Amino acid sequence: MHVTLSLSEQSGSYALLRCPAGSPLPAIAAGPGILTITEAEDETSICLRQDRLPTTIPVGIEVSSGWSCIRVDTLADLDAPGVVLSAVRPISEAGLGIFVTSTYLRDYLLIRTADLALVRALFLQDGHGYHLPGQSAALRLAHPNDSAAMGQLHAQLSRLTYGRDAPDKLLDPDHRAAHWQSVLADITGSVFLAEDATGLTGIAMLSDSQITGHEDAAEVKHLYLAPRSQGTGLGKTLLSICLALAEHQGKPGLVLSAVVGNDHAMGFYTHMGGQQAGQFTDPGPLWRSENQIFRWDLGG
Repeated sequence: MHVTLSLSEQSGSYALLRCPAGSPLPAIAAGPGILTITEAEDETSICLRQDRLPTTIPVGIEVSSGWSCIRVDTLADLDAPGVVLSAVRPISEAGLGIFVTSTYLRDYLLIRTADLALVRALFLQDGHGYHLPGQSAALRLAHPNDSAAMGQLHAQLSRLTYGRDAPDKLLDPDHRAAHWQSVLADITGSVFLAEDATGLTGIAMLSDSQITGHEDAAEVKHLYLAPRSQGTGLGKTLLSICLALAEHQGKPGLVLSAVVGNDHAMGFYTHMGGQQAGQFTDPGPLWRSENQIFRWDLGG
């Protein structure tokens, strides 16, 4: 049974403590984040934000640090089936570790911080909504009925980036919407969206590479951010998701291309560790442009 969930990534790094049965509990500082204490016959387990740990850990207490916390925002009855399974399954099937704890109303998932980018991608691919800490934008998978809004954003950004250099048709929202309607009707990759209260604010698409000489890699076909989201870390989040997903798929690299002259985008890709890996001419059909290839070599 699959339940579509709304998930919120919590701020801060988390730790798990295992205290021997019968031993006094460590002093825990007041502070933000969740705190759970589970007492059993053979141990007491504590889940808390890492910055609430005591300076000195008493002898005999085991500490596991480096976890991130994700809250299941979807409220359900205590005996409602499928909620925890829907949250855990994509992570477990990917071979990643997960620790689950609950309050009366909600479930909380702790995953290794090193796995966070991949976990975000897996949740999105499974159809869940994902809220980022400290950002107004939420992430989700694109659907065919998003094509009009995607066309509006795509055309707006093309106009801001290329102005009069691009043909009018590429600046037409209806033309861009038709492109996205075609893509989403026969998707062979993953298209992720970011949106806030005012509408779409980001698009990222990952698929197999069609760039000559880099057919072994995954390709970021599109990565767009509305002006209000630039500088917020959303672009880094979307690209990190694509990198993690490409590596999880066993790809040896991730590639993308940027039109020569788009200095802002090329500076961002360089800052994110992309290496220039050649150029090519895109013949159109509507616009002949020179493009710079960026590549990230992965462990796959």
